[in-house]
Amino acid sequence: MKKILWIPISLLLVVLAYSPLPAIASPFGKTHPAKPSAGSVNQKLHQEFQNSFPNAEKVLWNEDKDQFIVNFVNAGILSRIVYSKHGEFVSSLRNYGEKGLPYYLVNTLKKNFPGQTIYGVTEISAVSGISYYVKLEGPKDWIVVGLDAQGSFDVLDSYKKQL
Repeated sequence: MKKILWIPISLLLVVLAYSPLPAIASPFGKTHPAKPSAGSVNQKLHQEFQNSFPNAEKVLWNEDKDQFIVNFVNAGILSRIVYSKHGEFVSSLRNYGEKGLPYYLVNTLKKNFPGQTIYGVTEISAVSGISYYVKLEGPKDWIVVGLDAQGSFDVLDSYKKQL
């Protein structure tokens, strides 16, 4: 059952991780600059975002009928947060390298996948929890691993490199 859930999530992850953030967001409707005008993005939500991420760069707000999506870079990390129309957190997505992954998860990966290095991490957070999708690179292959916050993992995909 666990693997069945990982498959659609991993496909979504691949699309989200390898598309430029503004390009993904544009199909969601209206696009707003970092400082929306009155009547566009919820002003209270915008202020809360600015207070939470005062150093955010390349901020781009998108709006559709059900939600607000903000894409931004914070401390060098590509990030996306989805809020409901009422300004409540729905989910977030962050892309980063090994340094951003909790140490116990790094240790789990290094122990179980010797000879592989962490190429990139996509973290998906929701109220229900956090999932990590890690792309590992070895001398002969690529491996995509899904981890939960407790360190349980599944190999989602693997590819042989052309030599």
